[in-house]
Amino acid sequence: MRRVTRALVVAFALIAPAAWTQPLPKATPESVGMSTERLNRMHAGMQALVDTHQAGGIVTLVARDGKMVDLQAFGFQDVDARTIMKSDSIFRIA
Repeated sequence: MRRVTRALVVAFALIAPAAWTQPLPKATPESVGMSTERLNRMHAGMQALVDTHQAGGIVTLVARDGKMVDLQAFGFQDVDARTIMKSDSIFRIA
């Protein structure tokens, strides 16, 4: 699971500059050769990290061929205040 989390962070770091300059066009997973079922498994894994208190909040973005396939938020921006994480939340990645 750590490899997946690291890969997602690296992928986000590579995609983020493009996301700030212009919005990515959206695509369905199958239209770019990805699996909706596997994305759902990733969602379950990210939610499990939040549920087991290994992470307070997580945002994932999956893109392929220059198109956004999936964008999800899990958990909280602020765990103590119970502020829900949003896909456009700004936070430090460490």
